[in-house]
Amino acid sequence: MSAIMFDLSQVEIVKGSQSSIFGSNSLAGSINLKSSSPTPFWSASVFSGHGNDKNQRLGIVVNSPLSRKILLRTGVFYSYANGFRENFYYKKIDSNSKQETMIRSKFSWSITSNFNLQMTFMGVDLDNKYDAWSPDNNEDLITYTDRQGFDKQKLSAISLETSYLFKNGHKILTIISKSNSNMEHSYDGDWGNNSFWENEPYNFDSYYYGFYSPYDYFDSSDKTRETISNEIRLISPDRGSKKFKYIFGLYQKSLTEEDSMNGWIFGGEADQFSGQFDILNLALYSKFDFLLGKQFGFDLSGRIESTSLSYEGESLKDFDYDGVFDTTYNTSIENMDELLPSIKGAIYYDIAPNRRIYTSISTGYKSGGVNQNPRISLENRRYNSETNINYEVGYKLFKKNRSLQSTLFFMQRQDLQVNVSSQQDPGNPNSFYFFTSNASSGSNYGLELESVNLFFNNRMKLTTSIGYLKTWVDEYEFYTSETDKEIRGDREQAQAPNLSGAIGIDFSPTDVLTIGVKSSYKGSYFYSDSHDLKTDPYQLINLSLNYKFNSGLISAFVNNITDIRYPVRGFYFGLVPPNYEDELYVQWGSPIHYGFSIRYDI
Repeated sequence: MSAIMFDLSQVEIVKGSQSSIFGSNSLAGSINLKSSSPTPFWSASVFSGHGNDKNQRLGIVVNSPLSRKILLRTGVFYSYANGFRENFYYKKIDSNSKQETMIRSKFSWSITSNFNLQMTFMGVDLDNKYDAWSPDNNEDLITYTDRQGFDKQKLSAISLETSYLFKNGHKILTIISKSNSNMEHSYDGDWGNNSFWENEPYNFDSYYYGFYSPYDYFDSSDKTRETISNEIRLISPDRGSKKFKYIFGLYQKSLTEEDSMNGWIFGGEADQFSGQFDILNLALYSKFDFLLGKQFGFDLSGRIESTSLSYEGESLKDFDYDGVFDTTYNTSIENMDELLPSIKGAIYYDIAPNRRIYTSISTGYKSGGVNQNPRISLENRRYNSETNINYEVGYKLFKKNRSLQSTLFFMQRQDLQVNVSSQQDPGNPNSFYFFTSNASSGSNYGLELESVNLFFNNRMKLTTSIGYLKTWVDEYEFYTSETDKEIRGDREQAQAPNLSGAIGIDFSPTDVLTIGVKSSYKGSYFYSDSHDLKTDPYQLINLSLNYKFNSGLISAFVNNITDIRYPVRGFYFGLVPPNYEDELYVQWGSPIHYGFSIRYDI
């Protein structure tokens, strides 16, 4: 969702478990995005970008103070790209296109010198097509589908934030937000067309094998989601001469999601489906920062969260295709309640004005949930919350011309949530579905290094990062049908390469020109928790050029300059008739991508 990244003032990446601060969605870290706030001076910025794959990006931001106390900032962004796929059946190159539009307005009102109100409105329209897979795994990025898939979303959101500063320096902050989303995901389930399957090399005649229709499957699902959240914080005064500062907070969120599906869904178990989730979260949290001396400090944060989930689902099946539904499956789960605590303690010591060592211990959690498939076994219907204990030891160095950050970490995971799959009918590709299960336990440990060095009077910047990761998931079992079990685990976790890293050089021959080259590496890893196939390691090389002028910036880029094919996802299941033998199917990442952009500030 590139539109959301437009007009941001801050992107903060926090590694390690952050459940004690942010709750369930930050088991292994968090990414915090902060959009730019209104300023008291009139300004505007215009952005335009173009590239191959018919890539177009247009944006405008206007900052307009309405009075001395009332400020307004509005940004509009549009992007389009064909999606790097060529559909052979339709003879078109936009069957996987991405079209995104976003508008965001922030309104700020300084009601008094110590009372401020800020309101944010945002609307997002993701009008994306979906056609990313090929039965032959070809590297020319050619697809063969005869039914257009979509991956759409419309989002509207509003938030109201107030802050009141007391005379003693304490601050009360309140945040109220509401969002509504409408989502559609559909796809051609056989990834082909009649001619494709009937000719070489497949030569599949569905009538010869006793089928009374061509080999053709399609799935469509729609979701509507409403989220309402409320939060209040008490924030201590700025430290000044005080030895500690603190935050107390209370958080509440309610989520209602309605799902509907049509097609050959849940492996043919249903033709129509409807379901509804109702989730309520209540949390109390606090954070304390202690100064125990000029060089020594201690941070402590804690959170206790109550979650309550209810679910209703109904599935309909017309076995003889006479227009009358023969079977109805109803699923009802009420008050799936949990109480999830989390705590984090960190100690740091400044061994010099620009050097710090630290260590931390934290616990984290990720809430459990419900799998929707109507015929899934009772053992697989629910999955439990995952919890972890995380240990870190680190070192930080910050100097004028260089910086270094290093972290050793170990995470012990319990009831580890894994994404497993099952194919109910070997002759039907749409009977392949994912669901979430729990492994008994697992672990992650490793080392991360990041450094920045400046040379030649700060004309050259060398940035390096390296990550070494070892993971493990203990043996676990899950039901693939009502009677059959499969044993997995006893190996490394999926989507967890042992080695990854990047190195980049930025050279500025003048004060206005910067040339950059960056190489990133990702080692081999398991595609999925459901099978033992792994990716090949790969390396990407990107180039960039930035030229500053009086009131703007001209940029050019080339990503994946060597035009390699690298995997982003992989499925292992039976697709090709008539034998439907399990094979690996890979979705390739973007090929070489180049373009330029201009930003002009007024």
